[in-house]
Formats: sequence, structure tokens, C-alpha cells
Amino acid sequence: MEIFVPVRVSPSFLPVLKENEYCFSMTDQVSICVVSQKNIIKEFKKGELYLTSLQLIYLCRDSSHVSSLLDSCFGIPHETVLQVGLNTSNVFSYLSSKNRFFVFFKKSEKILHFQFLSSSCEGFLTEYKKIILSSSSSSASVTPSPSVSNSSSLPTSQSAKARAFSTSAAGVGGIIRQVEQKAEETDKTMNVAFKDLSALMTKAKEMVELAEKFSSLKNKTSNEEATFESYLGIMGIPDPVTKKLAGNLYHIQLARELSDFLIQGKVLQKSSGMIPLSDVYCLFNRARGSELISPEDLLAASNQLDDLGLPIRMKQFRSGVKVLQLVEYDEKQMNKEMLDLIRQQKCISSTDLSTHKHISLSLVKEQLQRAEDEGILVRDESHDGVFFYENLFSTLCCNKSH
Repeated sequence: MEIFVPVRVSPSFLPVLKENEYCFSMTDQVSICVVSQKNIIKEFKKGELYLTSLQLIYLCRDSSHVSSLLDSCFGIPHETVLQVGLNTSNVFSYLSSKNRFFVFFKKSEKILHFQFLSSSCEGFLTEYKKIILSSSSSSASVTPSPSVSNSSSLPTSQSAKARAFSTSAAGVGGIIRQVEQKAEETDKTMNVAFKDLSALMTKAKEMVELAEKFSSLKNKTSNEEATFESYLGIMGIPDPVTKKLAGNLYHIQLARELSDFLIQGKVLQKSSGMIPLSDVYCLFNRARGSELISPEDLLAASNQLDDLGLPIRMKQFRSGVKVLQLVEYDEKQMNKEMLDLIRQQKCISSTDLSTHKHISLSLVKEQLQRAEDEGILVRDESHDGVFFYENLFSTLCCNKSH
């Protein structure tokens, strides 16, 4: 039996979770040994481990240790796991038992040995055991016996006795006691329901199902498609990364999530390849729902974009305005488009360019200022406003010199 199943990755190289799948924990610097009959048959070096509601996902970003797509990202479904526990074998004999654990499978002789290089595995293992136990109990089907169903349909002497008349339940005092008893039972039910907050994450599956329903209907007219995309933008990110979940990897994972949001949501493409960081903060937080991030976290994540080799980078203009832009964003192409528009209209204002390019006014002013500094445009300030023209002085000077 094949113990690994392939897992798709996003453009920013994050695991793509299945429908109704949620991530509970993640860690990095984890290696895996696949052992069969006391022989190591395969090794994976220094990858990231994601514990989700359906599987344990391993993601290796080091291309030198990846020989196929399956090696780069794969999952270990919970229903295939028989037992997990701390590793006492000599596979990683130079490490403490706190840094390694094993996984046995139901229908395979292979054993997985997980090696944690930068942290203890005890907390991760404890959570993994809980999810395995929960997965086993939920998959087991319980069929009631006929004797149980028959006994439940007939009143017993104990239940009949409980329903017997009592003077304590009569009158106004009895009614008050009944109301108090119901309120106490309701309070106990609420305490049990909210005792494990992680269980509330399953409520998000309704929104995921709704998004899947919308995606199957994307064969409408152009106006309906625009409405559809706006609905998906409002729904946002179904399982956003958090500090508690990612730990030391928070800003790195946040940067990857941000890149996926801007690329897959076509946010940058609709903004001509560049968007102010202040706008990104509003859009990204709206998509994350209740898991809001601070401006400092967004700035720290944006600083990681270039180092991670993602298709987005942060740029700061001379005035101090920070923007996120596509790596392939071409300023020469932007200059050419501005000149083409000026030659059609003879001159443009910042408002004209903002309307034409569908980008914010503050960003347009930065673009016009940059083009003016490079000698491509000149400005005319009057009581009617500020208008920009093509710089013909450089052309005249060139012709005069010839």
C-alpha cells in the first residue's frame, strides 16, 4: 500500500488544502526516514510539517532533496495510521527521544521516523495523537442493537417513577424551579460546546461549500462573472495563517499567503501590477476575516517577499510611499503607456491617469513624479490644476545638436 498521497501546492509553494480541511499546527526543519524491515529505503531532508484535520502534510522546499513532484509535497491520511509514539530506535540515535517520533500504518509494513531538528516534537505529537484518536472514533460506525432500541421505546419503572407527580413541581414555586433547572442545563450545554474552541473551526465548512458552489456556476455573462469574483473576494481566505499556528514561521507563511492572495485573486493585475501597501492592508485584512494582522506584521511579511523568491516585491518611492508590485512590472512600459495617452489627449492630469489605469490617486502621483524626474514629462501648473505634457525639450535639443 502506498502510504503517501500527492498534495497540490499554490504558486507561493504552500499546501493547497482540500474541502473542509483545516490546519491545526505547523513546524519546520523536519526530516523523515521511511523504514521497511529495519532498512532505510527513503529519506526526506529538512522539510515543513503541517498537521491538518484530514492528513499530515510534508513539504520539502530544498530542490536537491526532491526527485519528483510527489517528493516535494505529500500527505499521510489519518485513516491509514495505526499508531504514533516517541521514537526509541537507533535511526536517529544522536538525537533525544523528545526530538523524534514514529508512525505505524494499518496496511503497510513501512514505518516512518520523524526527526525534529530545531524543536521538541512532544507538543506536536500530543496534538497529532488527539486528531488520530478523533479521526478513528468518527470513522467507526455504531449500530444500535434491537434490545437497546426496544428498551428505549418502552418506559422503564425508573423513568415512570421519575415522571410521577411531585408536590415540589406544583404551583408557582414549581414553575420557577423548572425554569431555573432549564437555565442550569442550558448553561452546562454552552460550557461543553465552547470548551474546545478548535471544534468551532468546523463551522467554516459552510463558507467553503458556498465558495465551491459559486465556482461551479462560473459560466455566466461578463457582468455576472464580475459579480462572482467580487463575492469570492468578500469571502476571503478560508484558513488564514496565525501566530499561534505558525510560530517562528509566521512572517514567512504570511508572506506566501499574501502572494497567493494578490496573484490568485488578480488584485495586482487589476491594479496594473502595482498597489499601495496601505490598500493591501485593507484588502488583506478583509479577506482574513476575524484573523486581523497588524501593520507591522504586514511590513515584516512584505520584506520577506523578495528573499523567498516570490513573484511580488516591495518598493519604496522617494516620498516614502511603499507599494507591492509584480516582479515583471516594467516601468518603461508604464512610461510608454503614459506617453501614448498624452499624445491622444495632448495632456493629462493625475485624475485622468488614475481613471484610465484603475489605480489609486496617490500611486498615480508617484508615477508622474518619477516620469518627470526622468525627463520624460513636464508639468504645467495653473489655476485650472496641474497637467502633464510630453517633454519635447529633449527632442528639440537632440535635433539642434544634429
